[in-house]
Amino acid sequence: MTVSSKRIFSGTRSTFPGDLRDASSGSAANKSDLLDYDDAAPAVTGAWAAAYSATRFYQIDFNSPRPAGLPASSVNFNIKYASKGGGGSGNACIYKIEVRRASDDSLLGTLDHSAGPLCSTGATYRVVNEDISSLVTTTDLADDLRIKIFGYETGAKGWNIEYATVTGTSYASWTLFEKTYTDQSTGAATVTPWSIATAEGTGAAGTIYTAASTWPSTVPTSAKYLQVTFDHPDLPAGAVVQSVTLKNIWRDATAPGLGGTLCNYFEVYNGASLVETHGGTTQATAQSCNNSNVTWQTDTVTLSLVDTVAEANSMTIKFYYWVAPLCGGGGNPNCVRSVTDQVQATFTYYLN
Repeated sequence: MTVSSKRIFSGTRSTFPGDLRDASSGSAANKSDLLDYDDAAPAVTGAWAAAYSATRFYQIDFNSPRPAGLPASSVNFNIKYASKGGGGSGNACIYKIEVRRASDDSLLGTLDHSAGPLCSTGATYRVVNEDISSLVTTTDLADDLRIKIFGYETGAKGWNIEYATVTGTSYASWTLFEKTYTDQSTGAATVTPWSIATAEGTGAAGTIYTAASTWPSTVPTSAKYLQVTFDHPDLPAGAVVQSVTLKNIWRDATAPGLGGTLCNYFEVYNGASLVETHGGTTQATAQSCNNSNVTWQTDTVTLSLVDTVAEANSMTIKFYYWVAPLCGGGGNPNCVRSVTDQVQATFTYYLN
């Protein structure tokens, strides 16, 4: 009998991109998740009370890309925040932080700062890195994580949150990104999912991403695309990459009509290096086409050339859309925008 021992057994782990660039106009604009990066594009809360209230908080549910059943160490909750500023504003203060399971909201522990709240100096950002290693001891807990921040703003104004992430180590350093946040700073909850993280299929505002501009006629152009980057799959060094698949769920924002259809192809990059291309630049060779603003097109594609840890850990996808056979002008189909419901990568790998 042969007994196999591995540090990480073969399994599928899925995640979504936090970095989104929209170049549908021909000029790339940063449309990334507001809570993921230190990029001068903060998430803005509602107006807090001027002192602590048990009914006012900001809650974040994180993604779950880690292999199950592993010990986790050096786990930190990282947040950069400040008062939004403006007339009458004061300091943004964290009163306490609750660490919870997202699946059932059970409490893992509380970081109590009531005796000395963690306050910004006005609109100047404060960075807090809270050690939650004693509460998040395994990847099972990391993959089911909710952080609940109770705070206030001494002038009863809003906060700017530049980023809010969780980092840790399990055979490799990893970072968790926000999947959904609940802003109850005003006392009334507003729930906002990251628009391309999950497949709701409803088309409701806030659960989808609509390209900023209509796509070109007849053929795609290299200057107009949607780009996503999977910058934190965090496969450990030495892992064996068995397969990688990409899922893109999309439709037309409005129907082109008159026999028109919206088509796409995509390129896969490792940094600036092209790894592989899926689909061509004609309607006949496109990765997929869709003429409906109701029916979602689901493309699930195997990325056979993404077969190293380096390629998996910095995978960038460029989607090029266009309207075929043409659009614009009298008697022709309309030029339309695309709507994205979900982009997801699934990595199958093991570590001996």
